[in-house]
Amino acid sequence: MRFGISSSLPEHSMSARGSRLPVLSPLAFVLLGLVLVLGPSSTTTSASKSKKGAPKPTPAPSPPTIDFQATSEVDIVEKGKPVDVHYNLTNKSAERLTLSEITLTSQAFSITNASIGRPSPSPNSAQPATSLQLNQVVQPFQTFAGSLTITAKESAPFSLNKLILTAKYSWPSGQQKFESAQTAPLTIEVRRRFEEEAKGLPGGTAAILYLLLPILPALFTYQLLDRRRKRQGWQVPTFGTEHILPAFFLAVLFSLIIIWRTRAHQEIDYSNYTVLLAVIILSAVGGASIPTVRWVIDSIRRSIFDFKDTDSGDKYLLRALRRRHSKHGFVWAKGKVNDVAWEGILFHQLDESPVLGAILQISKTDEVTEAEWKTIKEKLFGKEPVDKNGEAVKHTELLDPKYLRTLVKTKKIKVGIATKVKVVSGYLESSVVVNAVKEFKVDLPTEHHALVRAGD
Repeated sequence: MRFGISSSLPEHSMSARGSRLPVLSPLAFVLLGLVLVLGPSSTTTSASKSKKGAPKPTPAPSPPTIDFQATSEVDIVEKGKPVDVHYNLTNKSAERLTLSEITLTSQAFSITNASIGRPSPSPNSAQPATSLQLNQVVQPFQTFAGSLTITAKESAPFSLNKLILTAKYSWPSGQQKFESAQTAPLTIEVRRRFEEEAKGLPGGTAAILYLLLPILPALFTYQLLDRRRKRQGWQVPTFGTEHILPAFFLAVLFSLIIIWRTRAHQEIDYSNYTVLLAVIILSAVGGASIPTVRWVIDSIRRSIFDFKDTDSGDKYLLRALRRRHSKHGFVWAKGKVNDVAWEGILFHQLDESPVLGAILQISKTDEVTEAEWKTIKEKLFGKEPVDKNGEAVKHTELLDPKYLRTLVKTKKIKVGIATKVKVVSGYLESSVVVNAVKEFKVDLPTEHHALVRAGD
C-alpha cells in the first residue's frame, strides 16, 4: 500500500502563490523603513517651522552686583550732637555704574554734612536734609568710599534708633539706562545728658530724680517764701518724708499733662540746657507764685484788720468792729510782758499776736442835734434801763456795730478815750498798743467790758 497526502487545491495555484511571497516581503520592509525615517523628520520640521513663525521675547537686564556698607564712629549720642558715618560702595561687576544719591530713612536724624556731595532737604524746605546728592562714577571692580554727618533731632526718642542708608545708582544696558538701590543698616542709641553719671546713684534713684525734677524747684521756692510770709525769717528749704507723697503725685500729674499737651509719648529733654533752665525757672516761679499771692492778700488784710501803734481813736474803733465785735463786750485782760504788768482790752492780730486797746467814748459833733443824738444812742445801745434809785445804768452791749461804723466814717460822732491802757501804775495816751505787748501773757481770770460808751 502507498500512503500519501492528497490536496483538493489545484496544483497550478499553489505554485503561483509560492512564487509571489519572495517579491512582497522586500517591498514591505522598504515601506516600513520609509515610515520610520520620514515620520520624526517631518514632525521636527513642522515644529521648527512653527517656532520660527513666533517672535522671541527680549531678555531683562540684570543689575550689576554691588556691596554697600555703612559704619558710624560712635553708637551712643545725645540730641543735637553730630555723628560721622563712613560708607563704602564696591562695584563687583564688569559694568560701570553711577552713584547718584544716598538717602537717610529716619524721622529722628538728619544729614548735616558730607565729605562728597551736597545734602538735599526734604520736599518741605523747612525740614532738615534727608538725602545726599552725588554724581560719582564707580568703575568695574572698584570701591568708592565717602563719609557724611548725621545729627539727632530734638524730637529723637531716648532709645535705640535703627536707621537705614539707601544708595541709589544707575547703569547703562544697550541704549537704555536703569536704576537700582542698595541699603545698609545703622544702629545709634540716643541718651540723656548725665545719664551715665545718674547710673552711679542707688538703684531707681535716677528715675525718681528725673520725675521729681520739675517739682523740686517749686517746692523749695514755696517753702522759702511761705516761711517768710509767716514771719519765720529766711530759712533753707528742706525735703522731708512728709513731702514725698505730694511731690510724687504732682510729678506724675505734671508728666501726664506734658504727654497730653504734646499729643505723643514724649518726655522733657533735660539734656538740652535751655530746656532744663526753662523748666527750673518756670517751676520756681510757679512754686513762688502761691505764697506770693497769699502774701499780697495777707498784706491787704493786715492793712484793713491789723492794729497799728499810730492808729487814732477813729481807726482803732473801725478796726475793732471788723469781725471782732461781741454782743457781750470785750475781754479786759491783765497780764505781764517780761514781769511788767499791763491792762487793756485784748485783741489779736491776724497772726494771733496780742494787742491791748483802750475803752472808747463817743459823743456827738456840733452838726448833730440833741434829738438826733438821742435817736443815735437808742439805736446803738437801746433805751437806758433805770436802777432802784432811778439812776440810768450804762450799757455794756453794742446793738448795731455796723451803724456805728457808718457814723464814724460820716464824721457825725467824735471818738475819745474813756479808759486808757494801763502799764504798771501809769496810763498810755495812745488808743492801742501793738509792738510793746507782743509777748503779753494773760493772767486769769478776765473781765468783760464795753468797747464804746456814750458820752452826754
